[in-house]
Amino acid sequence: IARLEKRLDAVEYLKQHEEACLRRYRYAMLAAFVLGVILGGGVIAVMLAMPAEQPLFSFGVENALLVALGRYSRYAVLVLVSGLV
Repeated sequence: IARLEKRLDAVEYLKQHEEACLRRYRYAMLAAFVLGVILGGGVIAVMLAMPAEQPLFSFGVENALLVALGRYSRYAVLVLVSGLV
């Protein structure tokens, strides 16, 4: 009987540990979601507050790829930040 009670206690401990881990994971996912919404809203607000015709950065060269990247720098930064978030 003592061995059976010891095993049942071990099973109960594992159940409690698993429930605690699941609860932590849920809180972590909720925090990540809230942080993503806040940062996404902040990035959108900053992008909308800046003048539309002004590029965010330019390279000062005549390479076609870098000129296109400078012209569409807003989209490039938005994609980069969205990917990071």
